[in-house]
Formats: sequence, C-alpha cells, structure tokens
Amino acid sequence: MKMRFRLSQIASVTGLLMALSFQHAAFGQQSGATDMGRVEVTGSRLKTIVNEASSPISVVSKAEIDVTQPVSVEELIRGLPASYPAIGPGINNGSNGTASIDLRGLGSNRTLVLVNGKRFVPATLGGVVDTNNVPVSLLDRVDVVTGGASAVYGADAVAGVVNFVTKRSFSGIEATSTYSQSAIGDAMRRKNDVTMGANLADDRGNVVLHIGATRTDPIRLADRSYAVTALTSTTGRPGGFSGTSVPSIISGMPAPINGSQVIDATTGLLRTAVSSGPPDGYNTNPPNYFETPLDRTQLTGMGRFKINDYAEAYAELYSIRSNVTLNLAPSGTFGVGLTMPIGNPYIPDAVRQQLCSAYAISAANCVAGGTTPFTAAYARRFVEAGPRIYSYDNTVMQYTGGVRGEVPFVSNWNYDAYYSFGRSEQIQTTGNGFSFSKLQQAANAVSTTNCLVNTGGCVPINLFGPAGSITPAMLAYLSVPTYGTTLVEQTVLAGSANGEIEAIKSPMAKSPLNVAFGYENRKVYGGNSFAQKKPHPVGIETLRAEAGVGAEDTWMVGDSSVDILTARAAGVWACGVTYGFQPETLGDPVPDLVCGQMDEFADHILRLR
Repeated sequence: MKMRFRLSQIASVTGLLMALSFQHAAFGQQSGATDMGRVEVTGSRLKTIVNEASSPISVVSKAEIDVTQPVSVEELIRGLPASYPAIGPGINNGSNGTASIDLRGLGSNRTLVLVNGKRFVPATLGGVVDTNNVPVSLLDRVDVVTGGASAVYGADAVAGVVNFVTKRSFSGIEATSTYSQSAIGDAMRRKNDVTMGANLADDRGNVVLHIGATRTDPIRLADRSYAVTALTSTTGRPGGFSGTSVPSIISGMPAPINGSQVIDATTGLLRTAVSSGPPDGYNTNPPNYFETPLDRTQLTGMGRFKINDYAEAYAELYSIRSNVTLNLAPSGTFGVGLTMPIGNPYIPDAVRQQLCSAYAISAANCVAGGTTPFTAAYARRFVEAGPRIYSYDNTVMQYTGGVRGEVPFVSNWNYDAYYSFGRSEQIQTTGNGFSFSKLQQAANAVSTTNCLVNTGGCVPINLFGPAGSITPAMLAYLSVPTYGTTLVEQTVLAGSANGEIEAIKSPMAKSPLNVAFGYENRKVYGGNSFAQKKPHPVGIETLRAEAGVGAEDTWMVGDSSVDILTARAAGVWACGVTYGFQPETLGDPVPDLVCGQMDEFADHILRLR
C-alpha cells in the first residue's frame, strides 16, 4: 500500500510556502532581472545570461531550504507542479530503501539527478539516484529543469534534471541541530550537522568538511485511527482484506467443500469463507508504515585551489551510510498447494470426516495417523512470527577531481575537465521469511513430534488452528532469512569547453555565436556483489563427516546436480537466484537451493566464503 503522511501542521504550512516560492522563482526568471553575467545554466552547456534559458527552470534558494528543514532533499521537490509521487519515506510496501525524484510521472529513471552539474552514482540497477545521499546542509540552491534536457544529457533526462548546487566557499564553523515531531507527539526527527571550512592562500582556495547524522522514527498505520483498517475504494467500508488469514483459508478441494473454506470457530466444521473482508479476511494495515524510518551518517569533503589565472583545481568526496527499514504484514503460506496425510494430527476430527467424504477416502483410512494423502491449497497467515521486516543497508562513496578555468589567450572561453568514480552498495535483509519446501516437509506428518521425512530437524506444522497455534519451534524450523545485494559502480571521464565566436553574429542577436564542445566517457557497472573466492582448508570427506551429509545430498544446478560438500570445498558459502540468496550452514544444508554454475559467479552466486 502506498500512502503519504505529512509530518505535522507546521510541515503543511512550509510545504505551501515552498510551492509559492517555486512559482515565484519561475516567474522571476521569466521577467527581466538584472544581468548577473554569463554562467552555465542547468540544462545547457552554453554560457548564457543567468536569467535567460531555453527551458523553464525553477530554483529553490538557500533561504527556502533553511525554512523547510528537510531530512532529505527529495522533500524540496514535492511542491513542484511537475513533481510526481516517487519512492521515499512515505512509501512502505513497494519501497526499495531509497528516496527518489520523479518529474512528470515518467519514472525516476527518466529524471536525471546532478550534484554541482555532475552525475551522482545510481543506487539501483535501473539507474535511479538515492537523494538521501545529498548533503542538505551544504546546499546553496536547487535547479529544476522540466523540459528539453535530454538533448544535453541523454535519455535519462527526458522528464527533466534536478541539479543540487552546493556552497562554493565556506569559512568558519557551523553546527545545527533540528528536532521535530508530529502534532500528536510521535514521528520524531533528529538531524545534527557540523560544517567546517577555511580559505587558503589569500582566498585563492577553500576547503569544507561536513559531518551529518539523521535519524527519523517510523509511524505505523495502526498509530492513526483512520488508517488502522483497510477500506474499499467503492463503498469506503472495511474491505480489500487479504485472503491469507488466520485461521487458514483452504481451497482447491472437491465438492461439496470446493471454493474457499475456513473452519468455523462455533461449529468446528468447514464453511464458505468471506476472504475480502470481515470476518475471515486479514487486515494487513496495522503493521505497515506511514512514514518509514531513516538512520543516516554523511561525510562530505570539498576543496578548490586557484593555481593561476587559467586553472583552478577542485575535488569532492562523498561518503554515506544509511539504513531504511520497512514493515509489512506477517508472512504466510499464500495459497500454496500442499500434500499431507489425512491422519495429520492437527486436522480436527470433524473436518477430517468432511475431507474423507469429499476425497472419497475410506472409513478405515480416515483416522488419526492414517497415511492416505490428499492435496489442497492453504492460505495461513503466520501472525505468531510478527511482521515481515525489510532492512536496507546502503553504503555510498563518490569522489571527483578536476581542473577548470579560462582558456588561455582566448577571451570568453572556459573549460572544465574532471574524473569521477562512485560506488553504491545495498544489502537487503529480510526477517520473518519462510521456506515453502520446509513447509511441505512439516505438513507431511502423522504425529506432533516427527515428520514422515524427519531430516534437518523437521517440526510438524499446525495449519488448522487459530492464532497462537503455531509454536516458536515450528517457526524456527520454517524460518529462512534471505539477503539481496546490489552493487553499482560509475566511472566518468569528461571534458568540455564553451565560449563565443565573436566573428559570427546575427544582426538580430545581442551576442555572438555561443558554442560548446564536450567529451564524456561514462561506464556504469551494475550487478550483485560478492566476496573473493577462497578454497576451504578442510577436505571433503572431513566436511561430510562433520556435517553428517551423504554423497546423495546435492544442490540442483540447471538440469544437473552438484554435491553440496564439493561446492562447499570450492569456496561456495551460499548461492541463489537473481536478487537474493539463502544462507546455508554446515549442519543444515539446503538441498533445494537453485543456483548457477559454480564457476560462473557473476551470473547467480551472490556471496562466497
């Protein structure tokens, strides 16, 4: 569910002031302002008058930033007419742990994000920049271009460009601490920043160091009376509930118990379930977040030094660590088809008789402990485990070094050449996730203490009881923590020059022909990160003896199989598919884990020993 929550009444007022300020800034640029000289305007490589641009530009000033006191810079863009709701702190189900900007609703990957006119390393494989990485306290202004930028920057600027411009010079020490909360006293925000700077060599240079720490508390839908229950969009009444509930909603059975069925708490018999709302559906709202929490630490360093009249060296360094956590409704079986014996000890006797009648199982076999199998689909919510927790740990580093200045012996010509490297890594950890293969093994039981296939410490599961009937031991057996890693690296080598050709001038123009030349070599690598492969120092037979694993235990690899211990001795700690892997311990192998060829690490193997 995607919902937005404005933090407080004060925030609502400042948001309105921001919107008015954006409109005023855009209007001011259209009306003739004082000529402030020729500068490079966002959206063009040409040096031009600051109040003249071929595309509409909205500017958020430092004063407006100080008034709003945003936690992340994407909050500054929300008031723009061209801004479209994107992933941020107001998105829980569907978030990827970042805060992004979407202009015109064309997608965040079509909105280019720049810092000081240069590309910042993306945080996702789709090329989207996490604006949580931009240091708010160092911003001097924000330029927003909403049209015509793709001709200059490429297809990722079709929707527009957002350029975060930091202070060019800072001298002294500035410490700021901001605390805020919602109107009812929750959703605490804490933001602390220290900025230090000094001028060098008679103001020929300047260095700045910024350290910032931000922490925000979450708000659950359960914390607001108007959001605690899911409502339908047709009647406005409670509805739109999940069909994975507690007790289980069972389907896929023959008549007369076909359709969705649930065990009635009064009669103890199966009856038709009402899964879209009360009384049988599951209300997923309460644990979900209105406002997701953020824990972030930033370190930013900037410096410049004027070597001579024609060259100024500059450098920038960004290092950020952040964590974003999401809460979703508890996990469950989600209608998975399971085969179990009719004598499963957790099937109530009255329900067992209904099942035997529908599946034509004889009375002799329709007893507790009977091994005659039947198959049905179960939608049981594991409320005993608590909500699913998605934790995103983000680590970002980017540095830039370059030289800029005036072209020697040529008037009105400037150049800029730089090298930039950025690396973004995200580790997603999911808590309270469960294995479907272990669920099938646990359902295949005729006693409460042992499964029919009792390997791996199998604990029989109760899918027929009310809330609280699944024990911690059952959950511990089913539990499989999952991980996903995303790595993006960006390297940019670029140079540009621009200026006027005074010999070429139209009689109708105020200025000579203005031209720009540039070169950019940009390489972006995106994929799953993994550690270096290291062979295991212990032999295979020793490993097999310690783990109690036989030669028949394998992982499936495509259409063939690989001995678990052979893979382990080769250095494989865990493997998986696409964006996730399942950790595997020596004493508890995961034979059903699908992975790529052991020597093709870049394709599927996500983490090695």
